[in-house]
Amino acid sequence: MSWSVDLFVDADASLPQFVRDVEAACHVKFTKLCSDTGERYEYRDPLGVVCLWDEHELENDRGLNFEDYRYEMNVRPYRTTDWARDQRAAYELTTRFFERLKATGRYRLLLVEELQKRLQEFDPHVA
Repeated sequence: MSWSVDLFVDADASLPQFVRDVEAACHVKFTKLCSDTGERYEYRDPLGVVCLWDEHELENDRGLNFEDYRYEMNVRPYRTTDWARDQRAAYELTTRFFERLKATGRYRLLLVEELQKRLQEFDPHVA
């Protein structure tokens, strides 16, 4: 079973600069990974794995305007025998990133489950 929580962020900074900004705001350290599909960054937390990249290529769908956000942070839980706990842990980790980025007042944010369900959003120009 594949399941994830995703945080979409609208930012003008380059990917390396945005990663540094997230690291500073969230008190984490990402590792740069390169592959055939491009550059991405990964952070491993006891609660789950966070992958961050730009140019996610998702199209707007059912009122979720993915195209308005440059960066995607995909959070997947570790797999153990307690799947419900693992999902809660991934949600907790994603919410922590959401709240810390929200506190900067610099980014529009969209938090979704399974790329289908809007959980939270924030626009610093409306708040």
